[in-house]
Amino acid sequence: MHDWDLKTNIDGIYAAGDQLFGADCCGYACSTGYYAARKAVRYIEKADLILADPADVAAEKERLYAPMYRQEGVTWKELNFAISKAMQNYCGGIKCKDLLTEGLDLLSSYRKEIVPQLYCFNPHDLMRTHEVLDILDVSEMILQACLLRESSSKSLCFERSDFPEMDPEKDRRFITVRQENGKAVGGSVKLDYFGDLEKEYEKRNQDYIAGGDIK
Repeated sequence: MHDWDLKTNIDGIYAAGDQLFGADCCGYACSTGYYAARKAVRYIEKADLILADPADVAAEKERLYAPMYRQEGVTWKELNFAISKAMQNYCGGIKCKDLLTEGLDLLSSYRKEIVPQLYCFNPHDLMRTHEVLDILDVSEMILQACLLRESSSKSLCFERSDFPEMDPEKDRRFITVRQENGKAVGGSVKLDYFGDLEKEYEKRNQDYIAGGDIK
């Protein structure tokens, strides 16, 4: 979730383009990126500089480069294929709680057993390795979101055999998923939670509308 400044629930982190709910095009990415950058600059101007903890930096570098220091194990291609197959088998066109739960358990086993074995020989493969780790995160989020929507929806092309009712009034909402202490926590907001677009935009962007925010 993000606010009207396109700031996420993590203070100081902004989102744009495909990170947002919506379009899949260059123009959308450019316009939201420009908007988020304007708001981020305003945030930075008021924020205090906090120095990074060297121990945290060292730990993160060790995590990022770990696959480069392994001589054998599992490649990113193998993990990518395994995740794709899991999503095909457990999160297909018709979903149900049992299959979705089994899929989450399977992905959890990949994280525990396969991720520590990932290895690569060059920076390009290291980049692809971390892309697949992102795919693993997103796949788990998708399965969690599917579990939270306990109904079927024609407009979302979403069908659950254990909840066949189509678009019940109680589920005319956006499902949200966040992580707390390593666990997925679900929530929801109304479809019109953002209010009137023109009114809310003008309320928060008078300086830009007046031309004072253009540099």
